[in-house]
Amino acid sequence: MRILIFGLGHIFRIHYAPWLFSNSKIKKIFLYDLNKDINIDFLKKYSTNFNNNYQLINNESELQKFLVKEKLDKIFILTNNSSHYKLAKIILESSTADILIEKPLCFYSYQAKELFSIAKQKNIILFPAYHQFFRSETYKTIEELKKIKKINGKLLISVRSGSNRGYPEHTQRGGFKLKEYTEGGVLYDLGSHFISLVHYFLMTLNIDNSDFEINRLLTNPKVLSKDFVELEFSGNYKNKSADINFDFSYCEKIKTSIVINYKNKEIINWPNEQNLQFSNLAFKNMINNFLNFNLKKIETKQYHFYNYIDSIYKSIDIIDSFYSRTNF
Repeated sequence: MRILIFGLGHIFRIHYAPWLFSNSKIKKIFLYDLNKDINIDFLKKYSTNFNNNYQLINNESELQKFLVKEKLDKIFILTNNSSHYKLAKIILESSTADILIEKPLCFYSYQAKELFSIAKQKNIILFPAYHQFFRSETYKTIEELKKIKKINGKLLISVRSGSNRGYPEHTQRGGFKLKEYTEGGVLYDLGSHFISLVHYFLMTLNIDNSDFEINRLLTNPKVLSKDFVELEFSGNYKNKSADINFDFSYCEKIKTSIVINYKNKEIINWPNEQNLQFSNLAFKNMINNFLNFNLKKIETKQYHFYNYIDSIYKSIDIIDSFYSRTNF
């Protein structure tokens, strides 16, 4: 297997490199980053044949020629958020390789649908990388949801996550959607994960996922950094079947949870583990899923691929609606 990786920053170094450079199925790795001074010596600890199985590319003008010339099997887009859509289009037009795109997939659902349409025409797998889906706790929750009988009333859903360590150093600047360059911010960073999970859970329960309205009175984005990264974002949106409240923060330590209540009774509490520590195994599960993905087998014991895609579409729409309908 021959793969190409775009972007050699934090997420690549911490979450992708350990699994990709130690995978025996991968025989050649091309690395693309425009930073000509980037140091990748740390990768040698993952591979005994490092010097022979990798090649660094940093010439943007030659990219399309390279994509056409080289026979690649898989491509990973791990670059800053604002480049995902543009890069994916270039790759889809120039290569037949399957593509993994780190979250957020795109800023607008019409962009995502365009990419999937092109991918379908060319029989290419387009795989959004939302790693929270691939945690063992998520698999367990999906099985619990499948056992719940028909819901006849409104669900009350609370989504919360936060850290008191400030925004991550690798988060791109320009958090607000109406800014010229939008790449970071807590709603994109945390919201992309957990809002998409909420809507996957709703699909599993066969709950109506349409016609959500945003409650602006309960929507409270706060810009606390001097470089326009949103550090907190609280909001509420609902339809006839579900009332969803969320709180995301880079200022306050908040235990990550998705709690679903029905008729004053808690029916789901994800991830619901005591003293839970983040596991890099979620990335391993996700990467292996992508490397081994088969379009003929879209449903596994863990998840259904098309519901996964639809939940990501929904999260993109919801997040875009919060930005476009909120006065900053």
